[in-house]
Amino acid sequence: MAVVLLIEDNKSTRLLTKLNLQQEYQILEAGNGLEALDILEQQHIDLIIADIMMPHMDGYEFVRQLRCIDQMTPILFLTARKDWQDMKNGFALGIDDYMTKPVHYEELLWRVRALLRRARINNEKSIRIGDVVIDGENYIIMRGTEIISLPRKEFELLFDRYYQGDSSHETAGFGLGLSIVKKIVELCNGSIQIDSMPGEGTSIKILL
Repeated sequence: MAVVLLIEDNKSTRLLTKLNLQQEYQILEAGNGLEALDILEQQHIDLIIADIMMPHMDGYEFVRQLRCIDQMTPILFLTARKDWQDMKNGFALGIDDYMTKPVHYEELLWRVRALLRRARINNEKSIRIGDVVIDGENYIIMRGTEIISLPRKEFELLFDRYYQGDSSHETAGFGLGLSIVKKIVELCNGSIQIDSMPGEGTSIKILL
């Protein structure tokens, strides 16, 4: 189970956020940036959710100090500050995502899953689906002795969109070339179903 560090000085907000995430993740809590840095010295953390406005050490200073020693752990700012400049400052310091309060917790879960998925991809550099390997170092797809090479841009789209961890993938309207999808399906001996959805676009369902 992935470990999420939740940094929030408001106890009620911290509790509510924890309750909405703890079914999928182990949640550690800190009331400010200083407490969070102490936890990070002792515990492996997979993802950080941090407020900006906190006593003793705010979210900006926390990210500034953390990024001096750790460039990889995903950080999501969850804050009441809606100003564009606050968002700009956060991304300039090295955060990975930004959400404003009040929180839509289903959306927060989507974002946390996406950030963790990308972090796994960056660390592993490869995806295995059955006996098919998607090699992120060399931009190739392999199955046994069969190898397909893809242009870097197309490969990165595929790598980001199709890392799911199970054998069924559904998506709609993300702009990934159908030819790339077909190559994966062919290698996996799977099937592809394309449905036109009036007013919503095209739905692609792949069974591997």
